[in-house]
Amino acid sequence: LFPRQRNIFLDQKNRPQISCGFRHLCENLGVQYKGLHSLRRGKATAMFQAGSPIIDISKQLGHSHEETTKLYIKQ
Repeated sequence: LFPRQRNIFLDQKNRPQISCGFRHLCENLGVQYKGLHSLRRGKATAMFQAGSPIIDISKQLGHSHEETTKLYIKQ
């Protein structure tokens, strides 16, 4: 979910293709595009609402500090 990683193909405007593809998918589905990072925030929030401990959510997201994870969770 991080387009800044190496070996990502860019489109004609030098944007990562995955971001553009996701944007077009949202447009085609009539869903508001909020960026790929919103998927990580959504996952964190869904896990929290389902009762997952913060430590487990932190591990899933690759965070080394629970405080960082807490910033992702929308309450």
